[in-house]
Amino acid sequence: MRLDHQPLSSKRLISVGVDLIMIKRLRRVLKRNPQFLHKLCRPEEQAERCFHEGDGLIRATRLWTVKEAAVKCLGTGFWRRGVEWTDFAVHLLDHPLPHPSRSDSAVIYQEVFIKTYGVAQQLMPHCSLSGQFEVIDGVGLARVHLYEDLK
Repeated sequence: MRLDHQPLSSKRLISVGVDLIMIKRLRRVLKRNPQFLHKLCRPEEQAERCFHEGDGLIRATRLWTVKEAAVKCLGTGFWRRGVEWTDFAVHLLDHPLPHPSRSDSAVIYQEVFIKTYGVAQQLMPHCSLSGQFEVIDGVGLARVHLYEDLK
């Protein structure tokens, strides 16, 4: 599925970033410091204030892993060259879907689009980020692709 509805012939894949985290580890971090995730969220991402349980925990895992994978695509890491957590906003493109290769209903598979702001946007002015987020066996995994727009 093309995430931004542009023909693939008008894009060139530049890099791929991957990140994963055990959900129980993130739950422990959020229980110790409930405000932890709010500092890495843009205002539109903070609609869900309770990140440490249920669907909120899945959203927290998605935000964390997708942003980590996105910064890996840039090759900068956070805070180097001025890139910050809030330079990325994660948008869900589809409702949760069953994983394409598994029938287990506990598995979550979602496609995401990542909008850039600030320094991240300046570093890649003619590029776009898209990817996938999934949860399998208690692990959140994100894959993000950095594409150059060729037109």
